[in-house]
Amino acid sequence: MSEYLSLQDAAETVGVHVDTLRKAIASRKLKALRAGRQIRIRRTDLDAWLEPVN
Repeated sequence: MSEYLSLQDAAETVGVHVDTLRKAIASRKLKALRAGRQIRIRRTDLDAWLEPVN
């Protein structure tokens, strides 16, 4: 089962500002789920976003 993080928790986990994650979600570089006004990010999607592109 995947772990889901709130936008704030995900930002704190990777050490970036919440707006950085919002921009990545808006540009479709980071997958996220929206439930009403809440945004949730799977831990696996966050890890994939952090991996360098070769």
